[in-house]
Amino acid sequence: MTATRKTSGNAAKPIFNLEICLPGSVSNLAASEQPPEAAFQESYKPISVFVLPSKTAILEKYDWRNTMNKPSYCEIIRDETNRALWEVDNVIHCVPDRLWNKLYCEMPIWKHIYHLLHSLDQWYINPRVYTQPAIHKEGLNNLDFESKTALSRKDIEDYFEDIKKKIIEYDNRLTDDLLLQKPECCEWSRFELIFAQHRHLHSHMGMLMGFIVKDTGLWPYTLGLERPIPHGDFGTFF
Repeated sequence: MTATRKTSGNAAKPIFNLEICLPGSVSNLAASEQPPEAAFQESYKPISVFVLPSKTAILEKYDWRNTMNKPSYCEIIRDETNRALWEVDNVIHCVPDRLWNKLYCEMPIWKHIYHLLHSLDQWYINPRVYTQPAIHKEGLNNLDFESKTALSRKDIEDYFEDIKKKIIEYDNRLTDDLLLQKPECCEWSRFELIFAQHRHLHSHMGMLMGFIVKDTGLWPYTLGLERPIPHGDFGTFF
């Protein structure tokens, strides 16, 4: 298999060469008569394919043929969670004071934030062994329940710092062999709980960012996979 591109001199040049294995012909010999190496070499034929240079860095970073280069699952979880926590902190700081009590979908924006944080606090580690925060009142985390109690920006920011500390300490204790195990009295594995909270968190982050963009015309900064996690600089927009 050959892939080339034309240059100004009309000479065909390869873009990037990568050798992979695809299923090929199978020997007539019975499997029991073939050495394992021979059976593999006969069944899988190496071919050359070409990948655009822009993909080269990705292939070098995630070399699936060299397991020594693979980070652990927990290392990936720690990095992605730290990124998510920075973005949550940034979005909270991006909410102007004049919008703090403004209603969106019949609830003030601070309550949307509290709903996100309370779920992260309760469900990320173990929802079945959990103590409510001191600021909590019944229904305060429920977006279908009108609360008489209002939370200040300081209340929310202090609560977030407590959650952040708890989650970082928890993630630092995690090992790959614990991910598919269930925490005490819980019907879900640790990995299910973490994955579910990333899903829930970013559903509500999208809503919060939409509220902010609608009223300010500004888009809160996000990190993606490539941008380094800033130190501070909260309340940052693109």
